[in-house]
Amino acid sequence: MEPNAIWFSIVFVLFAGFAVLDAFDLGVGSLQFLWRTDAERRRAIDTVRPVWDGHELWLLAAGAALFVAFPPVFTFVISAFGALLAVVLLAFIGRAVSIDSCVWSCSPDEQRRANWDVVVASALPPFLLGVALGNVMRGLPLDSAGRYDGNFLSLFNPFALLIGVLTVLLFAMHGALYLESRTEGSMRERLQKWILPLWCVFAVFHLIAVAATAWWSSHLFVGIPARPAFWVLAVLWLAGMVSVPVLVTMKNYKLASIGSAATIAAMVGLVGVALFPRLVPSSGPGTGLTLDNAAAAPDAWRTVTVIGLIVISMFATVGASVYRASRRGTLTRIA
Repeated sequence: MEPNAIWFSIVFVLFAGFAVLDAFDLGVGSLQFLWRTDAERRRAIDTVRPVWDGHELWLLAAGAALFVAFPPVFTFVISAFGALLAVVLLAFIGRAVSIDSCVWSCSPDEQRRANWDVVVASALPPFLLGVALGNVMRGLPLDSAGRYDGNFLSLFNPFALLIGVLTVLLFAMHGALYLESRTEGSMRERLQKWILPLWCVFAVFHLIAVAATAWWSSHLFVGIPARPAFWVLAVLWLAGMVSVPVLVTMKNYKLASIGSAATIAAMVGLVGVALFPRLVPSSGPGTGLTLDNAAAAPDAWRTVTVIGLIVISMFATVGASVYRASRRGTLTRIA
């Protein structure tokens, strides 16, 4: 297997790790509107407040791996998605502030304001990242020189908006499953009533998104049945999609959460398989970025691999340390 193909796989594994882990805390945040009392809101926040920042390291590691292994992607991402990613960054910062505000705010008005801040700051990143992914899947307008030939508003086309909404629904469902096993009483009962409807809405949007992909991005389906990874991921996706409603009906929410995680990982993997060997498909006259024209120079692969593995290992080590330490704090505080 070629080094560029290996790094392509590593990038999507890291993106899948981010999607599975950060989905539950972003999903929990986006569901803050469900709670009726300050105690319920604080209990929900307490389940994710100590761990959410460690999960975002997966996104940083994926970005670092992508830019180290495929340097031209950095220039392209800044030109096409710079403003959008800046809003995502602001939303992450706003989420950190609003989460602390939910814990420390005293007056009812401050609590309500902080609560809706958490909802918006938690729903906005998956929506905008989904919009970015939708544009990549659809193909971006590149001129004959390979430069991005669009603007910020053109990113919000119908297909990209559909993928953005689908991502928010998927994260909300995953967050609800995660939170169900960490609450009790009326909170738990309310979540149990929401999980299956959330899955149904997500499933409908998912079918619409698949049909829309076949219509607007038919190039993604070319040749994928011949790839063994497609069938492995397709089986994992199907098992996850079917297992969630079945296990929820059986009241086995912990296994349903695993099924939801498998669905998310499989969906990210299927996008990677469909894109391969493209990094940025082009919908214009220009040539898109592929593993061949965007990879680091052949004589630099050893250096790239060493630097990339060091960076990824640092992110993974810090993330694991934060998670272990914060989990101990969480258990102590909630108990």
